[in-house]
Amino acid sequence: MSESFKCSIKGIVHDLLAHRRELILGNIIAIVATLLVVVIPLFIPIIVDELLLHKDHGFITFISTYIFTSDTKGYVLFILVVILFLRVLSSFFSILQTKIFVSISKNITYTMRINLLRHLKHVSLKEYEMMRVGAVTSKLVTDVETIDGFVSTTISKLIVAVLILLFSAVVLLWIHWQLALFILVTNPIVVLFTVKLSRNIGKLKKEENKAVELFQSALTETLELFHQIRAANKEEYFFGESEKKAKELKEHSINYGYKSDAAIKLSYLVFLSGYEIFRAVSILAVAYSDLSVGLMLAIFSYLWVMVSPTQDIINFQYVLATAKAACKRINSVFEMDQEPVIEERNNPFVSVHSIGIEVK
Repeated sequence: MSESFKCSIKGIVHDLLAHRRELILGNIIAIVATLLVVVIPLFIPIIVDELLLHKDHGFITFISTYIFTSDTKGYVLFILVVILFLRVLSSFFSILQTKIFVSISKNITYTMRINLLRHLKHVSLKEYEMMRVGAVTSKLVTDVETIDGFVSTTISKLIVAVLILLFSAVVLLWIHWQLALFILVTNPIVVLFTVKLSRNIGKLKKEENKAVELFQSALTETLELFHQIRAANKEEYFFGESEKKAKELKEHSINYGYKSDAAIKLSYLVFLSGYEIFRAVSILAVAYSDLSVGLMLAIFSYLWVMVSPTQDIINFQYVLATAKAACKRINSVFEMDQEPVIEERNNPFVSVHSIGIEVK
């Protein structure tokens, strides 16, 4: 098997880096969108401190000095308009970033399918006699689509998730560094916990894809040979085999579906438990330190902002495992032997007097 055509996570990352211009643009857009997402939770807590608790942070003073002067109602409405505008802008940049990564993923999977088809074009007849049509079709469709989802959705979400967690960590350290350190130290424990849970998910996905392959293969062969099957009056046997494969597919799909979902939900439960602990500690920080009520609300907001990125990082462990399993199955196509290429050094028809034959 040619190393250049081998499917691997390292190779996928290399293909991603080949689209350097789009990748840089996508990451710049991701940074801008992330900054907008991270800034938004600060507005309401700060005006709670300044307008309701009369603890000055300089925010309302800045608005009064450089923008306009108003009463409490005017400031609140102005902040609301700013927040809604930033939300719309953030959503726009997020959609644009997704579009860029989807375009990159489609180019990568298109190249992968072309390489698979070119390899199959030169596969030896011995391999063709032994292969199942449905098995190869499944690898070119189902497994390549798994890689497509991994590149287009998961990696783009991972980049945004890491940026949000990084920027949120900076803001939390600014608000209350002791509490922030407690949150930032305990958060990675959740991610490490999920790595262990994700190990078996790849195996389950591989078994599910194999069941899809066997069902697709049995059904394809039955339909292709339907005339001979009908002539031999063997419909019950062949369609019965397809029904057995369909039942096996159902069992593998149920097994993968609920176990992967259970692993994700268990990881999420651990995170939410930590979230409740963080909220309790924040209340204690207000009682026994100089942390204000408004900034405590900001910490609550940032804890909630960090839920989705942490969930994306958790999901990445499982999607990475399924992508590795898909790559193993795709590589089985590249491992098929090809017809030997024989170099023709002598042309037997050169310098030979030909004899014309005419048939009447």
